Amino acid sequence: MLIIVSNVLNNVNLMEASVVVLSSPRKGFPLNVSPQIWLSISSKPTRRLVLNWHRLDKQLNNSWIALYDHEPTRYNFPFSFLERVHPHSPSGKHLYTSKSYEHFTFQSAFNNKSKRYLNDFLFSRNDSALTKLSSSLWSGCVKYWIAYIWQNKQIVMKKCLSTRPRWMEENMQHIGHRSLLELALPGTHNAGSYEMAANRRFARLDKYIYCQDESIWNQLVYGVRFFDLRLSFDEKATIDRDRVWIAHGMMRIPISLADVLEQVLAFMLSTRQEIIVLDFHRFEDGLQESLNDIDWRHAVIERLILDYVGAFLVPVEFGMVKSLRELTSINKRIFVGYARDKRNRRFFHTNSLHVWAETDDSAWLFRYLNDRSCRSPSAPYLVSLMGALTPRLFGLIRDKYDGVRALAEQVNHQLSVRVFEEWWQCMNVLSTDYFLGNNAIEFAIEANLQRERRS
Repeated sequence: MLIIVSNVLNNVNLMEASVVVLSSPRKGFPLNVSPQIWLSISSKPTRRLVLNWHRLDKQLNNSWIALYDHEPTRYNFPFSFLERVHPHSPSGKHLYTSKSYEHFTFQSAFNNKSKRYLNDFLFSRNDSALTKLSSSLWSGCVKYWIAYIWQNKQIVMKKCLSTRPRWMEENMQHIGHRSLLELALPGTHNAGSYEMAANRRFARLDKYIYCQDESIWNQLVYGVRFFDLRLSFDEKATIDRDRVWIAHGMMRIPISLADVLEQVLAFMLSTRQEIIVLDFHRFEDGLQESLNDIDWRHAVIERLILDYVGAFLVPVEFGMVKSLRELTSINKRIFVGYARDKRNRRFFHTNSLHVWAETDDSAWLFRYLNDRSCRSPSAPYLVSLMGALTPRLFGLIRDKYDGVRALAEQVNHQLSVRVFEEWWQCMNVLSTDYFLGNNAIEFAIEANLQRERRS
């Protein structure tokens, strides 16, 4: 199926449209033919570890999936598991393990109030401070493992929950000649709308506001490279850093744009070959185009972005077609997409096309995204599949959905399956809620390598 759409910016009376053709992928071409297992984190506040499996052998007698808090080996796998489940079908998930996943800090400069490493470097430009900042970027397995045991005899496959802070650098020899338009990128919907608050009850309204429970820094460390951001403006504030805030619709999130940019800056200083996208997709309360001083308000946003990360911004004149290797060689590693026609034309690119189903029905969501998961090569901007359900107004008022966390729980496993089975072939970006609930990061990284092998 071919679908012709236009990229229409979200501000009233402003349009910067270009035609792009989206299509569905070929059926029957999975990412690989091996059995698949992965650990994910329930989006519910308890953050329970979830065992996921797909394409297991049809003969499942005496086979099981197990959770470990260490790497299983052929010597310890029969007796050292924390929990195990005997799958009844080749594809599925076991949601309710008894283990909750804590918030890890990864020794980040952003998990102590002094932000010592970053401040040391910013104020002193001392190389040792930069070395400490970079070495604080934690990479590897994060405590828990999942294993597929076949007929009580052997480990068929094992995987761990892991961070992927340098996945582009680690695969540069394979993907370095590609542009972002040619890659599969893991993204987060409403990336700045996060609250790290496991094991607590949210107020009725709050549970429809937050879409993530990991900070921007943690999202980067886990491997996210596309960030959907929405902003609001506080006209009563007296300094720039207190004027611009993350928003979800009309609601302001207590995370400032400066907070986000500080975390992005730390990541840029900590890495050398990671490229990210900051997609400023909507401008909410205090940023309506009808305001008399709207240009000044956007100038404040521009100053903040340029002051914090201006040195890393990819110029608009480069377009989106420069290869990763070209961009990293000159240390231009941040694309800023900006959903406004009157914007900084030197550094602010056209915002990405967001493919929204705008439905609260999961079956319709997957049909809609599947028909549009392939981005046409002619599109000059990124295309993001929005893998999230949208609550209806009356359902929200009646609390029909029990919040964004519950909506994410409905679709995250199947999003992983769809990426694995078909979307990996040609998708550009997949943005999700509570991203640790799916395996999009790992499958996107593998998709980029598999595309290269088959090209």
